[in-house]
Amino acid sequence: MAFNKEKVMDAARKFVDKGQIDKAVKEYLRIVQEDPKDVRVWLKIGDLYAKKASKADATETYLKVARFYQDQGFFLKAVAVYKQILKLDPRLVEVNLKLAELYRQLGLLSDAMQHFESVAAHFHREGKTKEALATVRQLVDLDPENIATRIKLAELYSKEGIVEEAVMQFNMACEQLRRQ
Repeated sequence: MAFNKEKVMDAARKFVDKGQIDKAVKEYLRIVQEDPKDVRVWLKIGDLYAKKASKADATETYLKVARFYQDQGFFLKAVAVYKQILKLDPRLVEVNLKLAELYRQLGLLSDAMQHFESVAAHFHREGKTKEALATVRQLVDLDPENIATRIKLAELYSKEGIVEEAVMQFNMACEQLRRQ
């Protein structure tokens, strides 16, 4: 018997209307088994997992959708999906990092900086100085005129014993202060 996508979609929608989320998910999974690239159905599956508070399944499904959108060049759609993931768990560092990078690509620098700062703060709390350093470095690259961020970078270099870079960053911060 041939696979009828519309019939399966209808069945899934009816299960959703009745509040039978698990049965609806099963039907939608049949569709993506036939067509794994049907991103809209994957999104519906993620929404249903989120609706039934299955955070891990929802996150995994949304990540698949976000990566698909990003790979296809639909950056704004990817951003929207990553934001949905952060609603489920705002502490996901890799998602904050992906968002920061996407915002940078889109030229939305203040949004990018906000997410890079969040990631840097996380790494700092975890005592992961090298990762914090790399993230703060990206912040300085995004906004070279931000003296406070440059000083933070210099302090991290100093903490890591990378004296030459620390001195260079402190000197650049001094020059910026003098100009102001």
